[in-house]
Amino acid sequence: MQGRNLKGAVLYWGSLWNANLDGACLVDANMRGANLRESSLVGADLRNADLGHDAFGKGAWLQGAVLSKANLNRANMVGAFYDDETVFPAEFHPRRRGMIYAPD
Repeated sequence: MQGRNLKGAVLYWGSLWNANLDGACLVDANMRGANLRESSLVGADLRNADLGHDAFGKGAWLQGAVLSKANLNRANMVGAFYDDETVFPAEFHPRRRGMIYAPD
């Protein structure tokens, strides 16, 4: 799915473990509760994407994901999970965005 246009896609509870989403357009995508563990989202455009709480109060799973150079402007990250292996863009602060530290 590298470089794909997934603008507005409904990926709610999507199983995207270890997916290559480098450079993908995920603007306005619904990714609540999605499993993105160990996925690569280098340079992905996640503007206005929703990675927050699903119907059970759990956000997307981003442990081990690589989000370097990703555009996370206005993305809802509240309740999404990360760990020490998650790589964020420079100047991104997961706790300030409401993310939850959850090592496996």
